[in-house]
Amino acid sequence: MRELNLASIQVIINVLTAALGLFFSSQIWNIVQILLLENILMLVIQIFLKQRDEDSPLSVSFSQIRSDISLWHASVQLFRSIATSRQHNNKFFNSRLINFLTDCRVTIDDLNSGNLKIDLRPGGFFFRETEAIQASSHTFWATSFVDPDAYWRGSAGARLLAGCKNKIKQQVQVKRIFIEEPTLMHSINDILLKNHEAGVVVKVASTSSIDNRLRRDFAIIDRGALAVELKLGDKRDPIEAYYYSPDTDSGRKAIQELIEVWHRLDETSTDKAFP
Repeated sequence: MRELNLASIQVIINVLTAALGLFFSSQIWNIVQILLLENILMLVIQIFLKQRDEDSPLSVSFSQIRSDISLWHASVQLFRSIATSRQHNNKFFNSRLINFLTDCRVTIDDLNSGNLKIDLRPGGFFFRETEAIQASSHTFWATSFVDPDAYWRGSAGARLLAGCKNKIKQQVQVKRIFIEEPTLMHSINDILLKNHEAGVVVKVASTSSIDNRLRRDFAIIDRGALAVELKLGDKRDPIEAYYYSPDTDSGRKAIQELIEVWHRLDETSTDKAFP
């Protein structure tokens, strides 16, 4: 019965769409199509839910959500955003989307249980999301201006180095420019050595010899297929992480800016000599 009803709706939609197409210009017709499809989608969902058994978990869940208009609108907007993200077909962004949705579900489950746990340790949520090395296939150019004690000398740094070492085995070229105060350059020798031993091409840039605008912590994957940048606080602690995709104008502009910064740093930095 359900299949028959949906088939009937499809026939009606096809007839209505064909009829409307005869009376509108192409531009107006595109707008009509979008509005029509949006309303059709909501209609089909409503019919589908009504025809399911009363004790269906899905039916009950949607019924509860629809009872709160604000929650319903937020849920619809979420699904629209997910559908839009699929248009870009960016593998890395899609994998991040799945992670975010999983985190969202876990967070809601924790809220329902009355116990919400948030991992604030260095290398927790923050570093899992910024290990963009996993998305690289050919090149990975990165800078490091983040507080070295908080991140490179802990478990997070070990995981980052392991990821680099694994990619280098897969013939990925990994280069990292460490930006540091001249008086503190000697204090990160152990970090530089660990990167070198992992196979990373290590360079150093003194803050005294570069423009302040070049003091940035970022990574460029496969010469611009993806980029990630950390916004740092006064103590060089990460505040926000931005991912840039070339699928949008703003993303392409941000990536191009980082590529220009990288080339300027690459020219002014020096190769680190190791014994």
